[in-house]
Amino acid sequence: MGPRQASDEKAAHILKAALNVLTRQGYARTTIKEVAAEAGVSRGLLHYYFKNKEEMLFMVVRESVVASSRLVETVFAAGRTRQEIAASICQAIRSYVEKTPDSISILFESWSLARQSQSAREQLEELHAYFRQALARGLESAMASGALTPASPPMEVATVLTAFIDGLAFELLVVSGLGSNDEFWRVTQRTLEAMLAEA
Repeated sequence: MGPRQASDEKAAHILKAALNVLTRQGYARTTIKEVAAEAGVSRGLLHYYFKNKEEMLFMVVRESVVASSRLVETVFAAGRTRQEIAASICQAIRSYVEKTPDSISILFESWSLARQSQSAREQLEELHAYFRQALARGLESAMASGALTPASPPMEVATVLTAFIDGLAFELLVVSGLGSNDEFWRVTQRTLEAMLAEA
């Protein structure tokens, strides 16, 4: 069973408002009152969906992780060779960074919160496990199709790939102009190809 997602249009609308406020102000300065105002709903209705600010943050992160996990499985299922899969992963990361840069910032906000809150740590662990499992399923799918040749256990490779992707996201967040550097993406693709050779 995957992580819980927003289940209706109103919840999705509130999550969009939460993303907007969190992006502008960061987690520490965001208040429930401001998110309710952004969404155009009462604080009471917002609390009906999310019991507190922490749960709201992790629901925003959860939506992003679920979408990324689906994309990962699609990439592995469509790839016919290690090179194709590496290129598709690079393209997916590049597109994600260009289209939703705010999601990366909010992910790192959740990492910081996990150092202060046990419940935040548990939620973060759950989400990382969910993404790793999606990667492992993708690897298994690519192995079954012959696109990759099994050499190492899929979950171990998935864990290393997750760490690599997280590191890329951090660099892209803090290094100005890195996302538009074509040589950086060529090196990234070659590195991914080498990592997938272990799969």
